[in-house]
Amino acid sequence: MDEYRTVVGIDGCPAGWVCFHVDLSSRKTTVKILASITELCGEADQTRLIAIDIPIGLPVKGARACDLAARKLLGKPRSSSVFPAPVRASLTAKTYEEACELSLRAHGKSLSRQAFELIPKIREVDDLLTPELQVSIFEVHPEVSFWALNGRRPLRHKKYESEGRAERLRLLLPHFPAIQEHLAELDRRKSGQHDLLDAAAAAWTADCVAKRVVARQFDERGLRMEIVY
Repeated sequence: MDEYRTVVGIDGCPAGWVCFHVDLSSRKTTVKILASITELCGEADQTRLIAIDIPIGLPVKGARACDLAARKLLGKPRSSSVFPAPVRASLTAKTYEEACELSLRAHGKSLSRQAFELIPKIREVDDLLTPELQVSIFEVHPEVSFWALNGRRPLRHKKYESEGRAERLRLLLPHFPAIQEHLAELDRRKSGQHDLLDAAAAAWTADCVAKRVVARQFDERGLRMEIVY
């Protein structure tokens, strides 16, 4: 989309958020690690498109259609990487037990430990986003992005395995030749290599802005619930 000058892919990491920036005119890539998402996404920027690996738009009850569609698209075993987004009521939970109780009360189902661990970051993004900001900020799932990069075939290996990192790097290198340098310069105390690779896959999706997994679905705040690839 020629109105954008920059695309950014974002993934959560131990230090906060790893951001993979692509200048669309020069194709130069840079990596930044931010403690807070508001440092990047606090204001709408019509020249910048941001793809972020975090649930945006939360259901009052039940599963989001985009999560179900993404799981079906990936098939087993990669479908397990797409976990159901928590219901909105669980965002106030301080403990895993409280989150499970709130989720059970809202729609009769508990919450996975993985989903609970992401609640602080989900809450951070949810507090920031508005329907207006979603013009330039959208949700992705890296495994769906890699599926698209891989000729619409799911990857063979998990991202935490050395074979999985090599598989993902092979797909990204033709698009971002400097990514090996970014990996070499990465402070492992702040971000894992898999986090940076996921952020790069998100940036690739923002660069393409191809099509959505399912038709748009909105939560009670008017936020779109969708996974873009």
